[in-house]
Amino acid sequence: MMLVCYNGDWIPQKDINIQIFNRAFKYGDSLFESFVVKKNTWIFLEDHFQRLYKGAQYLGYKIPHNFQKQLEQVVNTFPSESMNGHGRLMLFRNGKGKYTPENNTISWLIEFTPSSTPFYIEHSKGLTIDLCENIVLLPTVMGNYKTGSAAQYVIASNEKVNKKMDDLLLQGPAKNIVETTNANIFIRKENQIYTPPLSQGCLSGIIRKKLIDLVKQESKYELRLEPLAIEDIHNADEIWLTNVSLGIRWVQKFRNSNFARTDYSFWIQKLNGLVLSQIKEINV
Repeated sequence: MMLVCYNGDWIPQKDINIQIFNRAFKYGDSLFESFVVKKNTWIFLEDHFQRLYKGAQYLGYKIPHNFQKQLEQVVNTFPSESMNGHGRLMLFRNGKGKYTPENNTISWLIEFTPSSTPFYIEHSKGLTIDLCENIVLLPTVMGNYKTGSAAQYVIASNEKVNKKMDDLLLQGPAKNIVETTNANIFIRKENQIYTPPLSQGCLSGIIRKKLIDLVKQESKYELRLEPLAIEDIHNADEIWLTNVSLGIRWVQKFRNSNFARTDYSFWIQKLNGLVLSQIKEINV
């Protein structure tokens, strides 16, 4: 059952009343955060706040001075059945107007679906991926945030379904690999771990940030924030896809190239260690 919080109040989903002049509906004028709750703890809450505020500033939203406190109160009032689950926090600009808004104040909505999984799952089966042919991602700041203007990801996801793939790699104008339909990408070649820099237009992913921090803590590995070419994908020892909903998944096959999962378990354990520390810290 989906739970809904509208401007701070938990209400039945059927009672949500969104007008047809809503700017998120008409223009995609919205910003959102996908998040997970583990043992009644919003995991990596501060990281979500930081990205949300930067995105809101970029879009020109006027955030109430007590907004973070409101959200923290909502987190503390998750219904008991929502011990674990996946959520989506959405901000949208109020008022009417056309491309030029009447005002920049916001309303906000949380959708939440309970689940039974307390930690990120280590997958035994890898993903099969291919290259997206219908979408080119532009290297803009907009790509670093989750906005309602997501038609390119919808088109790419439809292509993924039509190709019967688990995911597709999205390229920029220079044919560099930017991200996938719903994840950041990392590759490992020997002891070097690569991921595209934000300047390529990829999402400033929460798990991307956490994995970067984890890699920096391990002297065995060297982190490289560099553009990735298709040849880099073929030549990789391992490929990992990251997002906050699913954690880290590994790629088994890209076209005629197959990949191992040698270090994958290590990083899943490290990530779940961060989750556990968050739960303990919040519940002390």
